[in-house]
Amino acid sequence: MPLDPPAGIRQAEPKDERALFAFLKSLHETSPISKIVPYDPGKIVSAIQLGTQRRGGIIGIIDGPDGSIAASAGMLVDEWWWSQTPAIFLRWFHVRAEHRKEGVAHYRHLFEFCLLAREMLSEGQPHPVLLDMSHDSAIDDAELVEAKDRLFGRFGRRVGSIFLAGLPEDFPIKS
Repeated sequence: MPLDPPAGIRQAEPKDERALFAFLKSLHETSPISKIVPYDPGKIVSAIQLGTQRRGGIIGIIDGPDGSIAASAGMLVDEWWWSQTPAIFLRWFHVRAEHRKEGVAHYRHLFEFCLLAREMLSEGQPHPVLLDMSHDSAIDDAELVEAKDRLFGRFGRRVGSIFLAGLPEDFPIKS
């Protein structure tokens, strides 16, 4: 699905796959979950290609001044398990630490991109296409959880929580 993204963000293309892989691998390596759940390179590549090859995924990229990826949001277009109504599920939404000095601008651009995708997919649908913006402290840096809650609250309503069973007692989470 080609989008006309807002200024400052672009839709990922096949030429971005290598840089996206490095970006997502880095995101995993710096997250608390990496200590107990290994990443699978093939699964990362598949997730990337869903978006770069327009096979049910949508990926937005904000380029850094040096040409690396400063921020990215990855979404999966699927259906609710209980309905044939399409929905968009946020898979990652990350701004690299060194680019957070831009304030909320990168986050805002990523959200605008996600909301644009939702609006485009809603066109012609009998029911609105909802954007599931789940995030958790197992993937995100624990210090970012409260900030992301406030930020996500600007663009959607809180409708649930995430609970993980089986985490070690010393797992660094903030609840």
